[in-house]
Parts: sequence; structure tokens; C-alpha cells
Amino acid sequence: ASGGSHQYGLLPSYSPTPAQSLENSEPAQHPTRTFNFQDFMERMRQPAAFDIVEAIKAFIVANELRSATPEEAVQDVSAFMDRMVGVFRQHKLWKGASEEDFMHAAEGLEKYLLHKMY
Repeated sequence: ASGGSHQYGLLPSYSPTPAQSLENSEPAQHPTRTFNFQDFMERMRQPAAFDIVEAIKAFIVANELRSATPEEAVQDVSAFMDRMVGVFRQHKLWKGASEEDFMHAAEGLEKYLLHKMY
């Protein structure tokens, strides 16, 4: 992505009000965080992500070469996303990750794919 006018990561982070803090005084295993696309991109820039990045690039190129109907394209993207979330679950970059982390990874992948493909 180029340095255009997109401003990722500017969403306010979740911060409980004092009342919510009192109500939820038990420590959470994984505190709720908002999704941050820049965090996903930083993870993808790590050398350990090379195999994931190559798989994503290959999917994008293959999709560009294929004349798929919109319905087929949606099915292809959905199947690829499902497969990649499975890869994330097994990958060392997500070792010890929470379900929320995997949801954020899927959201990051989806945003990246849609940006590159459309």
C-alpha cells in the first residue's frame, strides 16, 4: 500500500468507564482490543511471515488471471480466508494467540485482499 490518505489505526482503543471497570473487576484472559490494520501489516512484514505473504500474493495473482463470476470470486476469497486462518492458527507468529487475535488476523487479511484485488 502506498502512503496515500488512508489513516489506519486511528480508531480509539477500548477503555472501560469507571462503572464498567468496577462491574468487571475479574481479570480478563485477553482484554478486548479494537482491530488495528497496521498491527496486521507489521506482523506480515516480519521475516517469519514470508510463507504467508507468498501464499497471499499467489492467491491475488491467480485470482487476477481467472475470469470468475462475482459469485465464484466470493467463494474463492472465502475459501482462501478459511484456509489462511487455519494457517495462522498453526503459525509461530500467532503462537499463544486468542480467538480475538485470530478474528483480527482474518479481518486484516480480508481488508488487505479486498484492497489489492479491487
